[in-house]
Amino acid sequence: ENHIPLVFMNSGLTDRDIDDVTPDYYQIGALGTEYLLRLGHRRIGFVAHQPGHLSMEERFAGYRDALVKHGCFHEEYVVIHNEDPQSVRTGYWAVRDVLTQLEEPPTAVYAFHENNAAGAAYAAEDLGLHIPECLSLVGTYHNPKRQYSKHDMTSVVLPLQEVGSKAVEILMQRIDGVGPNRGIQIKLPGMLKVGETCRPIGENA
Repeated sequence: ENHIPLVFMNSGLTDRDIDDVTPDYYQIGALGTEYLLRLGHRRIGFVAHQPGHLSMEERFAGYRDALVKHGCFHEEYVVIHNEDPQSVRTGYWAVRDVLTQLEEPPTAVYAFHENNAAGAAYAAEDLGLHIPECLSLVGTYHNPKRQYSKHDMTSVVLPLQEVGSKAVEILMQRIDGVGPNRGIQIKLPGMLKVGETCRPIGENA
């Protein structure tokens, strides 16, 4: 029986017998949140969509755990929307809601997707809130050629090129008949790209 080497990328599969390379979404969610915490923010919102999307759930877990460690996780700052998780519109209405409906709105927002962060910026500005003076934003960067915001967004950059390179490396090993008999699962970390959408504030803000 012929065996065709196969390496998955960003599959979300949990089978330990397959080869899979994916971004470390938990680390990515924690990294963006921890940056805002270092700047002194404690009221940090999260733009999300309905559960079922593995990368969203892992990013949220990283966000939540980072805040729990500092004793400042508040469910009211997590905004769930049912629309397209990657849309500007989702970020706009999610952040508009949290900024207008809470007595103590967040001073910063971590967004699931860079388009959500762009929508958050538009919502804040429509309410007369300047970025980053009134609201700090961190997005998750997917595509450097697609920019919907006029701001140079502070973002956690997904290691998509590295994922592809590592997957090809593993595939070549499988073709050559080398490497472990078991499946290889690799998670690669994101990197923080500091732009102009965050500012430090006092510890008690």
